Amino acid sequence: MKKIIISGIVCMLLIISFVLITQASPPRPGDNEPVRPGGEPPHPDINSTSMPSVSRPTTEPFYGIIGTVTNAETGELGVGFYVRINDTVVRTDSKGTYSLTGAEVQAGVYTITLDLPVELQLAHPPKIVSVGEWQTVVVDLQYTTDWLRLRLQSARDRVQHLSTKVEQLKQELAASERQLSQVKHELTRLEEQAGLTTEHVISSTHETTMFWDTPALALPPPSPPTSLFTAEMAHGGYFGIHVTNATQGMWVAVQWQDGLGNWYNVDGWQGELHNNHQQLWWVDKSNFGKGPFRWIVYDKQGGTEIVTSSLFYLPQNMGEVVMIEVLRGR
Repeated sequence: MKKIIISGIVCMLLIISFVLITQASPPRPGDNEPVRPGGEPPHPDINSTSMPSVSRPTTEPFYGIIGTVTNAETGELGVGFYVRINDTVVRTDSKGTYSLTGAEVQAGVYTITLDLPVELQLAHPPKIVSVGEWQTVVVDLQYTTDWLRLRLQSARDRVQHLSTKVEQLKQELAASERQLSQVKHELTRLEEQAGLTTEHVISSTHETTMFWDTPALALPPPSPPTSLFTAEMAHGGYFGIHVTNATQGMWVAVQWQDGLGNWYNVDGWQGELHNNHQQLWWVDKSNFGKGPFRWIVYDKQGGTEIVTSSLFYLPQNMGEVVMIEVLRGR
């Protein structure tokens, strides 16, 4: 028992001695020294033969603005959209994100918005953010479809299209008016020439014997146009008849004579009198000078023959008019 007590006392003395020795040893330089701001380590031991390196920040303060552009209605990513950050414009990538970092961004206030086409609009007012030192700000943007503006733009496009069409029609109309003016001028010139020729022909209609020795047509001529207002008016002449004392509904027909003295109707040169008891037909230049011909006047179409004109030949010159006067007895 005594041995156990003695052993316990010895152990206690050893423990007390160790504690006293530990508390009595002086602290080493650098122990329990507080860490300086900025992440600096404690001062190195001046008694040490090797000096440890000190880590200090070497980069400039960092700033940044990043975000994502989406459609507020569908959630679709805004790929290829232009984001305006104050006076700087950046473009979203294939994931609809944009960023402005580094030297382009300094501490301060920024206004962020979208440069959108006419059919889209920003779903919210432009966002204003303040960026501080060592700070990256996340600014997401959204857009929507401006249906009213889209319809307005569609209407404007249609008006522009119609305006262009109207201008084209105006130009075509002006060209047509110029052509019409030229045709009227040519017609007036031909009418003036026709008036002189008509007087000459009327004064010589009684000298029919001058044509009798001319061979007759082997075949009837082709039917010419019935209107003076034709594109071929400058490529032929005219012949006609005027019946004095004519009545309404009278019918006239042209006949040609063959080499045996037989007379045949020319189908294309028949019609009712009009324009002050007259009938006028166009002649192509290929038939110039052919004959002899004569006019037959009927009381109506398919009716009774009432008078036959003297013989005549077709015009021989461009624009010439051979006019035959026939007097209907009362």
